[in-house]
Amino acid sequence: MDRPFDSAWLKWGRAVVHYHALEAEVTNYIANPDRHEYFLRWGDYDAKRHGFPITIASFTPWPTHWGVLLGDVVFNYRSALDHIAWAVVGRGRRAGTLTEKEARNVYFPVVGTNAADFKRETVVKLIGARREDLALVRKTQPYLRGKRRAQRHVFTILNDLSIVDKHRTIQPVQTITMRGSYTILKMVRCEETRDTRQPRERRAVMEVGAEIGIVRVRKTGPDPEIDVGVTLDFTPGITPTNRLDEWLQVTGQLIRNLLIHLDPEPPNEIAQLGDPTWFFPPGQIPPHLRPPPAHGEHFPDAGHSL
Repeated sequence: MDRPFDSAWLKWGRAVVHYHALEAEVTNYIANPDRHEYFLRWGDYDAKRHGFPITIASFTPWPTHWGVLLGDVVFNYRSALDHIAWAVVGRGRRAGTLTEKEARNVYFPVVGTNAADFKRETVVKLIGARREDLALVRKTQPYLRGKRRAQRHVFTILNDLSIVDKHRTIQPVQTITMRGSYTILKMVRCEETRDTRQPRERRAVMEVGAEIGIVRVRKTGPDPEIDVGVTLDFTPGITPTNRLDEWLQVTGQLIRNLLIHLDPEPPNEIAQLGDPTWFFPPGQIPPHLRPPPAHGEHFPDAGHSL
């Protein structure tokens, strides 16, 4: 390829194709809610917490092959970043002079600690890169979000998944409970609490034995008992707290916007991978990738930011 960023664009494009295939699988599957069953149990009364903890007894996991599709997305997203790194080094001051060892160390850095660590990594992983290219890569780094939020950054998740998926085992799509509600059907030797505080909404991963909430009551006698009806709202997850759909979309957008700043003209071959609207919002499709406009149709100029 004559243009240095074309391979990164195409790796990113292939990831987006896999992303849409996975998205279609998820949409079709969850359209039938009977496919995803779950059973709960509530333990004995907890005197310290004044209620009955509700835990997951069993549930139907998402289809195993979703993990394979997710691995395809992860591989190509991560490859796109590493191809960006190679292209950035290839147009830097050390272009054409790298030793074999130096070339092997070229990778896209993902740093969640601090600016000093980012600088140390770029000396090796982006050896000889232009100052303006380093500034663009820096804008994508997890550490800029702070230490706690860096662990939830899409690139941190991508980096971790890439290592595990390639070298250990297929990573299953997780199940996150988003919110839930309950109705007390029966109370024995207890009554509804007068505590009007509402529990804070939280995301929790679905796994056997995991606690998803607590039914608070006031004890009126020994060995209180309850019967409860529970409704849960859950969604596919990439981590115990990150939604799959959000991660797929935001990761793709961040890589795309970085590429646009490095090379604003994607290769024509992108259009051969799939529908251009998969890769760019309708108003931001580059002119050379746009389908012929219908009579009277107007495409606004693209606008992009990291």
